[in-house]
Amino acid sequence: MDEIQVAVFRWPGPEAHPTPGKKDRVCRTVVRRLACLLSFILSAVPALTAQSFDERFSDCFSKGDTAAARRVLRQWEASAERPAEFFVAGLNDCFRMARQSLIVSGDSPGDGNGPTLETVDSTGSCRELSLSEAVRYGTALVRRGIAYVDRGIEAYPSRLDMRFGKIRALDEIGDYGRYDEAKPLC
Repeated sequence: MDEIQVAVFRWPGPEAHPTPGKKDRVCRTVVRRLACLLSFILSAVPALTAQSFDERFSDCFSKGDTAAARRVLRQWEASAERPAEFFVAGLNDCFRMARQSLIVSGDSPGDGNGPTLETVDSTGSCRELSLSEAVRYGTALVRRGIAYVDRGIEAYPSRLDMRFGKIRALDEIGDYGRYDEAKPLC
């Protein structure tokens, strides 16, 4: 039969081994500190990963997701935050939504840079048509965008980009009478 030997280790003295009360206090302190650290980290994560309204709007706008951009703009409008970028985003959103692109055909072949279409009628005669794009803007939406930028100019009079954006919008809809009021104050 094999014998099994068991070794027992004992602490050298009573002072080397912590008493149960002291050990419990140390564990509770460590657990509290870990819980505090964990709650701090968890509370900081949303702040570190959250995007501002401006970043979210720019992402949606650059991807061409107009529905998401409009939702972000509405949320931004509902918040108390009104930086200058909010008013620029409002103008850009309305301006993009107002754009209507049309294909126009004409009798002249044009300058040769655009595409042409050759048609043959029932008598067999050939006719060459030029194709081009015509861009129009819905005036009501552009005016709503101009209203955004007007509020922005009131709040931030030194921001020239808003004034230039307003001038561009007025030019696109052909409202040249309001150019003077939109000129930057230099």
